Amino acid sequence: MILGGNELYEIGKKLRSNGRGQYRKDDEDNYSCKLIYLLIELLKKHGKVNYSDNSVIYNDIISFCNENEIPLKGIKKATFYKKIKLGKDIIKYGE
Repeated sequence: MILGGNELYEIGKKLRSNGRGQYRKDDEDNYSCKLIYLLIELLKKHGKVNYSDNSVIYNDIISFCNENEIPLKGIKKATFYKKIKLGKDIIKYGE
């Protein structure tokens, strides 16, 4: 493959545009995790008595999804706990 001319220009343009706004996406992801953590803490404080345990909240989310035929893509247990931990760390250590 010979790289140059218009082909080089198009690849450079594609690579350049892919990174644009990445910091905003990272910020948005962090803010989402922060919000998830805060919602979980509110559920613990004002929700059912047994909501002091994150696993009960997770199981209820899964049950709700199953009852309402909501796909479970992106709602795996590891993802759930990772987002809560990240949100907690963002609040504790700053953004």
